[in-house]
Amino acid sequence: MMLKKSVIKPTVLFAFVFFSIVLFEITFRLLILELPININFYKIVFFSAAYSLFIVILLRFFGQTLMKICLAISMLLISIFYFSQTIYYLSMGSLFSFNMAGDAGKGLSFIPHLLNHIHWVHFIYALPLLTLVILYSTHKKFKNTMFDLFSVKYFSIKPLIFSVGFAFIISFLSINAISSTPFSDDVHEGIPSYSEQDLFETNFSPELSVNRFGLFTYARIDLRTSLNFTDENKKTDEWLIDYFEEREIRSNKHSWVFENKNLIFITAESLATYSIDPSLMPNLSKMLESSMVFDNYYAPLYYRNTADTEFMMHTSYYPSANVPLSMQYFGDNLFTSTLPKAFRAQGKETLAYHNYSDYYYPRDEFFVDTLGFDRYQNAYDMGLIEPGTIDDRLEDEPLPWQSDAEMFEATLDDLLSKDDFFAYYLTVSGHLPYDESHDIAKRNLPIIEDIFEEEDREPVDEVMMYFYAANYEFDLALGILLDKLEETNQADDTVVIVVSDHYPYGIDKDTIDAVAPELNMDESNLHIHNVPFFIYHPSLEQKHYDHLMSSVDMMPTIGNLFNLDLAYETFMGQDVFRDRFKLIRFQDSSILSDYYAVESKQDLRILQFDEAYDEPRILRHYNEAIHRHQLNIYILETDFFRRINYKSKP
Repeated sequence: MMLKKSVIKPTVLFAFVFFSIVLFEITFRLLILELPININFYKIVFFSAAYSLFIVILLRFFGQTLMKICLAISMLLISIFYFSQTIYYLSMGSLFSFNMAGDAGKGLSFIPHLLNHIHWVHFIYALPLLTLVILYSTHKKFKNTMFDLFSVKYFSIKPLIFSVGFAFIISFLSINAISSTPFSDDVHEGIPSYSEQDLFETNFSPELSVNRFGLFTYARIDLRTSLNFTDENKKTDEWLIDYFEEREIRSNKHSWVFENKNLIFITAESLATYSIDPSLMPNLSKMLESSMVFDNYYAPLYYRNTADTEFMMHTSYYPSANVPLSMQYFGDNLFTSTLPKAFRAQGKETLAYHNYSDYYYPRDEFFVDTLGFDRYQNAYDMGLIEPGTIDDRLEDEPLPWQSDAEMFEATLDDLLSKDDFFAYYLTVSGHLPYDESHDIAKRNLPIIEDIFEEEDREPVDEVMMYFYAANYEFDLALGILLDKLEETNQADDTVVIVVSDHYPYGIDKDTIDAVAPELNMDESNLHIHNVPFFIYHPSLEQKHYDHLMSSVDMMPTIGNLFNLDLAYETFMGQDVFRDRFKLIRFQDSSILSDYYAVESKQDLRILQFDEAYDEPRILRHYNEAIHRHQLNIYILETDFFRRINYKSKP
């Protein structure tokens, strides 16, 4: 009987932990990622069994009271992890990494937005804890029976050896179930053939990792990669140098069309195509009449939202998931060239503005020390806010979202008094939340409501009304800009670029789909990242371009238009007007071209838009995209250009 109890009790405990983790995995897979239970799921079951065995092995070292506490804490932490990943994914459209834990405190200000995504079905994550509460309360009934789960300590060394051995066997089977078959058999010489095994080692696609191995394993891989950094490799250095030297950068019919012009480059917070309306945004709509409009511009939402978009636009490199914040972590890197450095070389003064504090991101250091702007001003520097005057907040605490119009009023007189300049503006009025807690949106809401009433428009969701109201403030800012350009006679000498940092992730997909069917999200969820980008000058006639491009293409495109001396061959992005194949990479390693899409979240689902591109060819491009991104990470993490003192070719 003692033997039976010694076997049955730990087995029942293992079953409890194992089925709890499997339940969490199924919930996250079906309800959050919307993935079916397919052949990949058996690997998740194997990994879950291995983790459960190791948890039980550790628990059996403790006495009954301590074991109860440790079991409860273990299940609580696991439940919190799955629940927090669920809410984060529903809010941000991606998985968070352990590297983000350092800034978790700053993220507390977004809790009200995150809580909006809690659903009754998430109660599933609490079921194991509730089960434990019931077991704890009825423990006396099962005391000294084979179902007494809380007295499963080791009575000899044999059970420990057997348990550890069995756990390692399950772990061995789990790892060996991972396929080493390459995603593509057709790869160019010198490019590795990536496989599921590489995914397990490098975690180059979080969603694909969860699909193939489960969320628990994703966390383990993420923790391991966050502790490891890329090592320098002489062969990789030589390969990159040869690659850069061989890249041919050709001029085109759009080269230098804005040479010697001043530039005002505006990154608009959460601007969306469906927010641009002649009545709701009249100034922006007027600008579009004299603009180059890029209908297929995408701003993929990466790990740190706006900060990572800015990193891509200003460096033409993708941010890294292996660090808490690329803008900060790689701030001491040497980037071969940047827009402010290149414009300054042409004799222009370079200025950057942002109507918020640097509470979330260290833009003061990044813009000046890394990118080379002559000066950067935040909301305090512009005099929009006096430190300590808003609800006793301090300068390094989060603030209410500020007025874009007030930022332009405060800065344009000084800026436009200069003959030669490059100015970068990052706006903030369009930021979530889209409800009455957003002061700017609340102030403008009556205006939007009046427009809807006067034009007898169909009612829309309340969140959209607040979204329109928030964007109305940005349109007021553009009106101020247009007026100031005319007043100072700077209109003919100045080009204005307006681009969105990302789609408004504060609005759920169904609401966006209802107001913007033109995004064609039924075809692919990747289209939600299609956002506005246009280049305005009063001499232009509106022309639409269907060229596919994304955030990393911004700097080489601007450089080509303004004849800037940049190291074009070293960028991950490219000039949008170059006559060559275009490919967009998304945070989860999905890719999109004019001819196909590969969706990593959907287990490498392939969408063919052109029959000339068959599956082997598409997967070859997917493999090349993985390789290119790995090189991107290598360049950043080894500070490549500083180490080798790279000189750009003329």
